[in-house]
Amino acid sequence: MNVVLSMGTRLGAGGLGGSAAQVAEALAERGWLRCLICASANGTDIARDACREIATNWIAWAFLHSPLRRRPDVLTYWRDTYFDWRAQKGLPEADLFYGMSQCALLSMRRAVSMGMPAVLDSANCHVASLFSQVAREGRAFGLPHDFLGERTVARTAQEYELATHIRVLSTVARQTFVERGIPPERITVIPPGVDLARFRPGAGKQDDVFRIGFVGQVCLRKGVQYLLAALEGWDGREYELLIDGSSGDRVCRELLDNYRRRVNLRQVESPRIEETYRSLSVLVLPSVEDGFGMVVAEAMACGVPVIVTEHVGARDIVREGETGFIIPPRDAASLARRLRYLYRHPDTARRMGRRGVHEIKRLEVSRIRQRIASMCERLVSGSRARE
Repeated sequence: MNVVLSMGTRLGAGGLGGSAAQVAEALAERGWLRCLICASANGTDIARDACREIATNWIAWAFLHSPLRRRPDVLTYWRDTYFDWRAQKGLPEADLFYGMSQCALLSMRRAVSMGMPAVLDSANCHVASLFSQVAREGRAFGLPHDFLGERTVARTAQEYELATHIRVLSTVARQTFVERGIPPERITVIPPGVDLARFRPGAGKQDDVFRIGFVGQVCLRKGVQYLLAALEGWDGREYELLIDGSSGDRVCRELLDNYRRRVNLRQVESPRIEETYRSLSVLVLPSVEDGFGMVVAEAMACGVPVIVTEHVGARDIVREGETGFIIPPRDAASLARRLRYLYRHPDTARRMGRRGVHEIKRLEVSRIRQRIASMCERLVSGSRARE
């Protein structure tokens, strides 16, 4: 079997790049990877002889001195469209095309015209749901333009219609597709895998500080604004809020600056994120939309209890009251109550963390790669049977 894989991201970089690398590895280790098209192989050795890199970082530089530099939605659209336009040129024949959502429309059209079934890999919820949630936060906080614009929404919706099959990362994401008319039989849920050799419990927390962690880019979609609000009124000697990640936009930078006077906050960008997890008492991901939320699985693998919202796909792996808590989105009061509970019951928090280590074993990365390979094999077999 031969597969063309087109992923408009840097392999292994962040949650999106990590998930893309797992797909590439699943195909390469079986000898199925005919061609790998990506924004950057990021120094990996995955199918180097079959890899074709399409650099897109120059587009951000081109926008740097333009009025459009304040329009991340425009930058996202043109970056993804450019990658796709280049990717579809010279697309080789194969048994299956596998592309990443938002940057695969032209490539899928070419693949389908060549007789290939096409898989679309969606890291997020349905784009209409994603746009609705992001726009709501933008209106509330005076951010008129986020990373997602109407042209990207329309383009991605066309990808959904063209795809033979769609892979999503969670039942939360799957439900948003079904609610918007995508037949359930065209959707497969396969979460991202966790490298359990890297993300594992350490020697134990080295201090007695109740440390609340937020890991990833600080943006409104990830709900950091509700975490900050939940900590207002706490005595700063009782806890530390550790943010490991960069501030993505002006609104969030100003938000953090305003709260530094009211919240005991420390911000870092650690190259060894597993050490950050092991220093935490609890990880919080209060996103208003999140197709999965890889940081949740990684923290659980390191023995840390978690708090997520109902809109976070990783709620699939959280056992309410056993490995963490699931709260309504945009509910700072509920988040504050759960944090207080864990602060007052440290033994319970540690037990939750230990249970999480056991639960996360089903997301071991080799198991996930096998599930991805099985899905691809099934789709190719079904396509051949219909010929």
